[in-house]
Amino acid sequence: MMCLLKCLKNKGRGNMYWVFVLFLLLGPVIVARADMVLYLPCEDAANPVDVSANPATVVVHGSLNSVDAKIDKGLEFNGNNANRIEVEHTAKLDGMSALSIAAWVLPRNVTSYEGMSLVSKRNAYNDGDSYNLFIWTGQLVNGRVNGNNTNIGLSTTVLEDDTWYHITLIFNGQGESGEKIKLYINGILESSDDHPADAVNAGIAPVWIGELDANRGFAWDGIMDEVRIYNHALSEVEVLSAMEGKPWPYAFGPEPADGALHADTWLTLSWKPGELAVSHDVYLGDKFDDVNEATPDSNVFRGNQTDLFLVAGFPGFPYPDGLVPGTTYYWRIDEVNDADPNSPWKGDVWSFSIPPKTAYYPDPADGAE
Repeated sequence: MMCLLKCLKNKGRGNMYWVFVLFLLLGPVIVARADMVLYLPCEDAANPVDVSANPATVVVHGSLNSVDAKIDKGLEFNGNNANRIEVEHTAKLDGMSALSIAAWVLPRNVTSYEGMSLVSKRNAYNDGDSYNLFIWTGQLVNGRVNGNNTNIGLSTTVLEDDTWYHITLIFNGQGESGEKIKLYINGILESSDDHPADAVNAGIAPVWIGELDANRGFAWDGIMDEVRIYNHALSEVEVLSAMEGKPWPYAFGPEPADGALHADTWLTLSWKPGELAVSHDVYLGDKFDDVNEATPDSNVFRGNQTDLFLVAGFPGFPYPDGLVPGTTYYWRIDEVNDADPNSPWKGDVWSFSIPPKTAYYPDPADGAE
């Protein structure tokens, strides 16, 4: 029987005890932190750098200008394809099962060109395409994955000169049908479509910023700022956070979903972490006010932990005798980073309910005529 020996911190964060988590009963719970695989803040035109973990090599071809932009400084391109950025290929930049590309852009002379490219990973036309994000016919934004021209993210917004737009292309190879490729403009979902692929093509092409490839002639004319590539599908909350150009510090994405009805008398709670979190204060109780107003000294405090899940309803965990049918439970995650003076970041109060053993939710409702 597979099991995991874990050390959990108890109330007050000082005391610890060892417990066995039975994978046969609970199954492993894995919730991955979002990772940026490329992040160009675009602050220095002469030497733009990737400040993500394990940074890629960034090369400027020609010359760019550093100008005031949406968030501090940005990079100004002049529509000449001799002036562009090449990010040398590394394995982290393709082959992922989910992808998000986000950037602030201000186009110029948009009707004067056949098209203008924001971000593209390919060698040449129909050669090594992994992803492409560009303006094309009708001044609409097009987003492609694996060179697929049928299943694309296509904007409804017509881009205009000298106007700032935040553009986000999201691909999720394991997403629901009709939701595998999405395009957001200024934080608003503009298109959602299916896609035949379950992963981004892997190859050796560089990532081009401000051009489709070395020779295509889709050079960017205007300003770019805050260029980011992620190896996961951003949530709407993360899209808005990327727009602000700063990390989202709060926990989000509760499982089960807020307000869910849960049939069993045990469960595993999980969540997605805020981008600044080092650990998580976990609160769980059966009264909203108790959880909403709780501190680490409260009896509903379940510990500070680095794991992104909490088991309840088993011996050795909160509610060891099982969750009570007919009860609504409330929980909250505060994100903690002792190095940041704004920590902890208090989370929303989420809830789930255990249905009663008797029949419930009659349809039509009791007393209906």
